Amino acid sequence: MVKRQNPGGAAESRPSTKDRCARTVSDVYAKLGVLETAIEHLHQGFCVFDRELRLVQCNSRYAQMHGLPPELTRPGTPLRLVLERRFEVGHNPSQDREECIRLWMEGAGSSKPSKTMIHFNDGSIVCRDHQPLSDGGFVSIFEDVTEGLQTANELDRTKNFLDTVVDNIPAVVMVKDARDLRYVFANRSAERYLGRSRAAMIGRTAAELFGKEDADGRGPERRDALLHLAARPDE
Repeated sequence: MVKRQNPGGAAESRPSTKDRCARTVSDVYAKLGVLETAIEHLHQGFCVFDRELRLVQCNSRYAQMHGLPPELTRPGTPLRLVLERRFEVGHNPSQDREECIRLWMEGAGSSKPSKTMIHFNDGSIVCRDHQPLSDGGFVSIFEDVTEGLQTANELDRTKNFLDTVVDNIPAVVMVKDARDLRYVFANRSAERYLGRSRAAMIGRTAAELFGKEDADGRGPERRDALLHLAARPDE
C-alpha cells in the first residue's frame, strides 16, 4: 500500500502495483476455478489437447466414457496412450489395433471442425464434436446419444409399420395439410379409385384434382359416390 500526501495535509492510501497485480491474479484464479467446476459437471465428456497432442484438461465424464484410469487423465498425457486404452477396453470399430489408432490420430489432428458418430462395441453410440484450436490443439466434446437414436429408430419403425397398414387397407385414405389444404398422403385404394398415381395427387389441392365445383361441394352426385366408394372401394 502506498501513502501519498494530498494538498490538505491528510495522507491518502492507494494500492501499489504489486497489490493490484496480486488482486488481478486472484480474480483470474477464481474465474478459472468456476470454469473448471462447470466443465467437471457437464454431462458430456470434455477434453482439451495441445498442439503436441498432449492432454491439457478433461473431466470425469470423459474418463468414464473411455475407461481411463486416473494416471491417463493427468495433464501432459499423450493422446496415443489415451487411444490405446480406448482400444483395449473395447471401444474400437475394427480389430486392427494400429490401423484403428492411426485413424483416430488423423481425426484428432484435423484442422477442420467435425462431428463423428462413434459406435462402441458395447452397443453405445457417442457423438464426438471436434473443434480445432488456433494454436494447433483441439477441444472435443463427447455426448452419449444411444438412447436418443434408439428412440428415433423405434419411432421410424413404428411410422413405417403404420404407413404400411394404412397403405394397404381397402378404404380410400387421403390426408391434407391443414395449413394449405394440399394433399400430403394418398393410399393405394385412393390411387385405384381415382385412377391417378400418388405422385400426381401429392402437393395438389382438391380444386386442382377434382375441379373447383366438386371441391366447393357443388357436385353432390359425385361427392356421394366418392363417400360410398371410399368406404367400400372394391364393390
